[in-house]
Amino acid sequence: MKFQHFSLDREILGGLFKAEYEPLNKAYDIWINDQSKQNELELMRLMVKQEEQLRAVESNAA
Repeated sequence: MKFQHFSLDREILGGLFKAEYEPLNKAYDIWINDQSKQNELELMRLMVKQEEQLRAVESNAA
């Protein structure tokens, strides 16, 4: 009997814990996804900058 109450309490607490932290998990996932997109954009900017520098060097050499 005691174990059943413990199990039930655990389920209730687990549900409360999940309900409280689920929005945080979603927010973290969104933040990680946003960071990934920002990193991708920064990489693209650097690649464009590098391409521009390469063209400048090539035009100066010509």
